[in-house]
Amino acid sequence: MAAARPIPMPISPVEPDIAATPVAVRIDPTTVLSPHIIADRDIYYAVPPNMLVFRKSSDKSTPSTGAAFKRRLTVPDPVSVCAFYTTSLIPFGVSIDGNASAEETRRWPNERGQITVSVSGTVTLVAHMDDIAAIEVGDRLCVGNSPHMEGLVGYPGLVVPQIVPFAAREAELRKIEEDMASATTSADEIQSLAQKHKAANYFGVALELGYAEMRVLLTP
Repeated sequence: MAAARPIPMPISPVEPDIAATPVAVRIDPTTVLSPHIIADRDIYYAVPPNMLVFRKSSDKSTPSTGAAFKRRLTVPDPVSVCAFYTTSLIPFGVSIDGNASAEETRRWPNERGQITVSVSGTVTLVAHMDDIAAIEVGDRLCVGNSPHMEGLVGYPGLVVPQIVPFAAREAELRKIEEDMASATTSADEIQSLAQKHKAANYFGVALELGYAEMRVLLTP
């Protein structure tokens, strides 16, 4: 059996176009991956350029009244994201420059953990070669159920999401919608299903395909 191949980085990725919407975010795997994060490993904090980044659903602990709530109305906290993938995370956008050092981000999250991602417009997205081989131009894209464990060149240990055509998960999405509409579904079950629905839904459309990267129109 051939050894698993890490994904190469793009040699000259195209910059996000003028219609892309940049958003400042915070690299915070402790929040996004909990309870799956089990150690303070640097790789959890790595966000290479041109990578899909993920968030969890809204934080239920956010106060709805008081000084903290009023402050958040005027100065909203950055969304917590990471590039290290585990199941049922929601795609948020694509990193533009990423972070220079995962170790520094882990040690100094406030000073080294702020990056910018594109959440709309056309971007270059790094993806596994086998994923791209199964995608056609014009396909709607979503995250699949078989993440790539072999990492990225220069980022050993980084778990990279599988990218698949939306048609591969559309039936699963419809089943989740039926379960959410069920009269016997509890509030907690609805919240869990809503998270899975957002995670399985499509996040963009393939415009151009390369060897290990593609041009994608993000659809917020």
